[in-house]
Amino acid sequence: MGGLPYEVAVPVNSNGKVTGVEVAYEQPIGDNFGVNANYTYADGSTSHVWEDGSSNLLGTSKNTYNVGGYFENDTFGARVSYTYRSAFLIGLKGASPYYQDEFGTLSLSLSYKATDWLSVSFDALNLNNPTLKYYQSSNIPSAFYENGRQYYLNFRFKY
Repeated sequence: MGGLPYEVAVPVNSNGKVTGVEVAYEQPIGDNFGVNANYTYADGSTSHVWEDGSSNLLGTSKNTYNVGGYFENDTFGARVSYTYRSAFLIGLKGASPYYQDEFGTLSLSLSYKATDWLSVSFDALNLNNPTLKYYQSSNIPSAFYENGRQYYLNFRFKY
């Protein structure tokens, strides 16, 4: 049984570097409220030039940020946050670079200390149910996914 020949393309012994900056800010507002934010700019490149002419470093988004607000006291806590990540190279599909498009997610976390021995928390992730988009190149979409919202209810007992 004979097979057809095929070529496999992967970078070998390529170098990579990342330069960038990160800033963060957190500010209490009154006794129990507050806001927080951070931003990261990362310029990642590799010595390997991909089939599309780019030299993007695997997994590196140029821009990421988080913004959030919170309320906390001895009994109750609530946090809401939004996270954004710009497009990035996730790997190869065949011999071609494969990208994930920009996306953002909205999350919520609630906690309640019922007694000294019982606390309850509720986490909700992907509340905006973002569509994750994957591209073979900037004009050739190859996949779309919605992972759905996720909810977690936790009970913690302490004795």
